[in-house]
Amino acid sequence: MNKAILALGVTGVLIYSFPMPSVCAANYQATCNNEVQPLAAGLIRHCNLSVSEGSNSNIVLNGYIACNSSMSSIGIKNIKVKYSTNGTSWSDTNYTVNDLLGSGMEYYINNYSIPVASGYYYCVECEFYAKESGLFGDTQSISYTSNSVLVE
Repeated sequence: MNKAILALGVTGVLIYSFPMPSVCAANYQATCNNEVQPLAAGLIRHCNLSVSEGSNSNIVLNGYIACNSSMSSIGIKNIKVKYSTNGTSWSDTNYTVNDLLGSGMEYYINNYSIPVASGYYYCVECEFYAKESGLFGDTQSISYTSNSVLVE
């Protein structure tokens, strides 16, 4: 009887002390509408990106990402410029935009200009990204699609 209780106790300790990856720690894909994403890893607090028409056939990106604590890497990745002739059916462009990353609690994208052809609607798809420092630091990515703008 004592051996059975001891065996159950040891089994319970092993089961509850074994490290299991958290569902919340996984990369959670969601649209970030300036609100907390309840099922996300909890790193990204707010994010936003807007596209406007600049001068000389450019689109201009403005936005930010804010985290709950200081990150070793923070910003936007996998930036894709999309175009449309009617504002509803979107296709990829050949415009290449490098990842915009920094470190800290916040990262701002201020008047980042991208040259495009006039006569089309444009929007941007990207991932807001945050990575904690350290060997076991969490990472969070949130997919995002900006507003669209007609470049005349």
